Amino acid sequence: MNAVKTIAAVMSNQNNEVIYTVATDAKEIEFAGAVTADGAPVNVSTHRVSHSKANMAAADKTGVNSLVRREHNGRVFFVA
Repeated sequence: MNAVKTIAAVMSNQNNEVIYTVATDAKEIEFAGAVTADGAPVNVSTHRVSHSKANMAAADKTGVNSLVRREHNGRVFFVA
């Protein structure tokens, strides 16, 4: 059985603003800018994840998109 994940805000590394939302309980995620034909992540960056009420309110207000979870050879990452 899969554990229930909470929705969290993904934070920009440059200016600490909310840039996406994601369903995870992790404190940081790997974000892939692209994926190869065989599903491998490309242009990967690590981003902090926030579960704070203020950042979730900012995500709701700005209407940011939610990320999609992917896995390749056991590596979990997210794409827009």
